Amino acid sequence: MFAAREKSIQISCGDLRLQARNLAQNSKSYLQSKKLFINFCGFQENGDRSCVHLELLNASDEIITFNIRSPPTPCFFVKPKVGMVNPRSIIKLFFTFKSRCHRIPDDFCWIYSIYQLPIPPDMINLVKEDEFSTTTIRRIWKKNGEKLVDRILHLPVIFTENASENRDCMKHVTNQIIIVNDQGEVLAEEVPEENDEKNDNDSDLPPTAEG
Repeated sequence: MFAAREKSIQISCGDLRLQARNLAQNSKSYLQSKKLFINFCGFQENGDRSCVHLELLNASDEIITFNIRSPPTPCFFVKPKVGMVNPRSIIKLFFTFKSRCHRIPDDFCWIYSIYQLPIPPDMINLVKEDEFSTTTIRRIWKKNGEKLVDRILHLPVIFTENASENRDCMKHVTNQIIIVNDQGEVLAEEVPEENDEKNDNDSDLPPTAEG
């Protein structure tokens, strides 16, 4: 008889949580978050979704532009994906997980990475003039695409079965369509599926100083 092979690998959830927490805490970042994880909670598989609202504070004295790399699976989304934050200001981000018959991943397997750059002085006026458009911001990222980015905030993803009392929301509804008859009476209301597909190419992101 063969002797049972001794297990050489042991995985501790506590160790993973600590390592994930350290990853977020030790990130070099202009943008600061009170949350160290993106915690999706209170949803069911096979067709539902969960949304997390996260506030980021620009603790620097510079205007910061960010570009977010989502986990490489079509179930994760974030809005806005690119943007800017004025000094000492706060921006709110919306992270969404859509199950789409996808089993809920294990905790800490996926990470959102928020790349950050100070806006170059020669482009500040352009950004201020075009404050509500991402065109100039994307030009900044393309211009700096060959440079290393050492300011990245890493936020690991975890999942909680039950919703918290202070949860933000289940979904964002956009472009609601109301169907009426010839007399103007409402027949039905349709909400088309949000087009959250990642039309932003993560390959546009610059390399990182982390190798």
